[in-house]
Amino acid sequence: MGNLLDSVFSFFVEEATEHIGVLEVGLLEMEKVGTAESGEMEPLFRAAHTLKGSANLIKLGSVGRISHRMEDLFESVRDGKLEVTPLHIDALLFALDQIRLLIRTKTEGREEPTDAVSLAIERLDAAEKRKNSRKRSASLAENHLRHKHPQRQASRHLSSRI
Repeated sequence: MGNLLDSVFSFFVEEATEHIGVLEVGLLEMEKVGTAESGEMEPLFRAAHTLKGSANLIKLGSVGRISHRMEDLFESVRDGKLEVTPLHIDALLFALDQIRLLIRTKTEGREEPTDAVSLAIERLDAAEKRKNSRKRSASLAENHLRHKHPQRQASRHLSSRI
């Protein structure tokens, strides 16, 4: 039975390596270009989703939890709820490094680092919260301007169409 489990794990490692590659290439491309369109998120979302499912199937829940959090972030970007910043990309690349570490330690038969999952998820959460708080601050400032200085809002709206 051990050979079957070893074969399944080997297949997982091969598949995970492909999905990690898709994620890394996509993230590095976003970093280079400086933006991300919602359509560009679909392959990243699918890679994170498949990695999550495969990891959970072989009882590698640590990789599944990180992948799930990455998937959530990609979904938010894809659905237009979140705009990717360099902070997000750094957090996602860090999470990918933690996934690699977890797979490598499992492959080598070593015990998982106890903080890999929490560090990755905390960093992803912090990046998302930081961006969301900026959005709220910008929205509050815009509302303040609109009520206090309606002419600024009108001129800003016109300039955005040019």
